[in-house]
Amino acid sequence: MKILEDLEPKEKKIYIWVAAAILVVGATGFLVWRVNQKAKLSSEESEASGTVACGSGCVNDSDCIGWDGGSGDVECNQGSTHKCEVYRCPDGYIIGPRKCSCIPPDGIACGDYGCYSDGDCEGGTGPNQTHECAQIASGDISKQQCERIACPTGYEVGDDKCSCVLSVANTCEGGGWTRKPTSFNEDETFTIAGYGEDTDGISTSSIEIKLDGSTIAGYKITKETNGNRVDWSTTLSDLDAGSHTLVVTWEDSEGKGGDDCTLSTTFSVLGVSDEEEEEEEEEEETTTPTVDESDSTPQTGILDEAWGKVALGFGILGVGMVIRKFNFLEFSWNGVQVERKSTTKKKKGEKYSNNFEKKVVKGN
Repeated sequence: MKILEDLEPKEKKIYIWVAAAILVVGATGFLVWRVNQKAKLSSEESEASGTVACGSGCVNDSDCIGWDGGSGDVECNQGSTHKCEVYRCPDGYIIGPRKCSCIPPDGIACGDYGCYSDGDCEGGTGPNQTHECAQIASGDISKQQCERIACPTGYEVGDDKCSCVLSVANTCEGGGWTRKPTSFNEDETFTIAGYGEDTDGISTSSIEIKLDGSTIAGYKITKETNGNRVDWSTTLSDLDAGSHTLVVTWEDSEGKGGDDCTLSTTFSVLGVSDEEEEEEEEEEETTTPTVDESDSTPQTGILDEAWGKVALGFGILGVGMVIRKFNFLEFSWNGVQVERKSTTKKKKGEKYSNNFEKKVVKGN
């Protein structure tokens, strides 16, 4: 500062004005540079703005889609979340639960777009949630729609994804027997048959027949499809005598079965005893005519039946009685003797007649 002290007052003023001019020029230059630098940065930032979706991490407001240089509704929350969020909404709307949408006070109605999460929709929250925000993966809330996902008991969601319509539960409609087993002998073969019928059609592969709990092999079951009806049949044989249980089950083409598609019955197989077998053999021998080639009696046809033999016996008996009554054989072979006896009897008669006449004469 000694330099200033050594200068003349006039020189001091010159130096002070020069220094002041330098300071003014330098300050002005710095201000101009700073303004130009800020404009350059703003231009660069604007080129990189709108790359971060609402709900995602950010550094500056301009990072967020919807910032639009401050004219939009989205900003970067630089507090605790550091995420892009909606910070204002038009009149009549409120910020949604996830702070990424503007919704009516009661939530977005079903079928309307603009939801960011399920909570933005009417009925989209709580334990009995009935709606959801569909197409969330798209990331564009203008394409995300509120849809119904649940209805009261007895109803189902309609095709419009918002209404509830009366639901008709699918049931297996039923079937019946066409040949039901009752009872038969153990040496018999018996065919059982039935059918299943449903508007959805019957799954033929689902038909199962169990005899006493054991499944009858599928290749032994005959199946015939006729529209919505399937007829089935199988043959039972070689069963032990006693009681047996038969259960038939099937499903419709939608895989629905149940009690309506189940048939069951109990039947008996009767055993054949040795005595019954002998009686059957005797009956067969009685009813089946046999011809003995050693019999010399000609088969005239009259004696082939029992009644012919009986008639022949009575005929022979009648002839014998007639012969004995009239003694035809004696007439034929002893004619002389018979005549002699007759003469003797005649003489005795004449003798009795003469004696009677004599007595009458004496009496007179």
